[in-house]
Amino acid sequence: MKTKGTSFAYVMCFLVSLASIISIMITNGFDRKNEMDKCLDKAIEICKDYGFYNINTDIHYDYNKKVFYLNIDAEGAADKSPSEMIEVIMSLYKADVDYNNKSTYPSFVFDGKQYELMYNKGDRELYVDGNMIYTTKTQRINEAKEFYRNIEPYKGMSEDYINLTSFGKANVVDTSNYKDYLTFHNKDEYKKYIWKYPDGSIKAEATVRYWDNQHNRSTDGYISYITFYDQPIPTKSNYNYSSTKSKSKDYYNVEDYSDPEDFYYDYEDDFDDYYDAEDYYYDHID
Repeated sequence: MKTKGTSFAYVMCFLVSLASIISIMITNGFDRKNEMDKCLDKAIEICKDYGFYNINTDIHYDYNKKVFYLNIDAEGAADKSPSEMIEVIMSLYKADVDYNNKSTYPSFVFDGKQYELMYNKGDRELYVDGNMIYTTKTQRINEAKEFYRNIEPYKGMSEDYINLTSFGKANVVDTSNYKDYLTFHNKDEYKKYIWKYPDGSIKAEATVRYWDNQHNRSTDGYISYITFYDQPIPTKSNYNYSSTKSKSKDYYNVEDYSDPEDFYYDYEDDFDDYYDAEDYYYDHID
């Protein structure tokens, strides 16, 4: 049989527990409010640093999912490139902060348009109102084209850029010793990239391997060895310019000669006669 003292003790325990719960809820509420205020302040600061104006922000907490939802609406995107907008959004993602291991889901509206940043196999894709307008892969390729366009292929070059050099796209890619269905490659796998001169002779041949010998592991493709070849000088039968006036590649640098006579005496063994050399000279001099 319960006594009055026992009942009173139960009541007191209940009231203390209830008070603790209420205290925790109030404390968590204040903590949550402080966390949200910090997130908003940081987001506004970032927007201002990037030159945005008319900044409106809103944030709320989903108690069921235990996540923050951050909304940003601002103006000032018109004068910014897609790559700059990616930088802005990435900075704003950092504003969501890791508050006690809670995630934040931001929404970005700039100049009345919804901006989203997606990740696809390491590539960042920028979407505006649901349409992809830019990828960082495009940026990397354009930068690489500009950098490599006056450079010859070289040992150690990444396979990603091998067709962007001054040699242009390889004429032949031999994959007979490459198993592209494997995620991890072995020491024996390689490709051959071959560039050719207009006459079909080999200009350069590069071996691309997929094994890091130093660390003994599979790696991305790189040029492990490359050989360059001089273009063969055609025989004099190819230089019968008395019968054709079509201009072709100049193998003798006629620009170095002030007249056909000097040119002929230097290369007389390569032509049928003086007139043949003279025809060649005038066909190639500007």
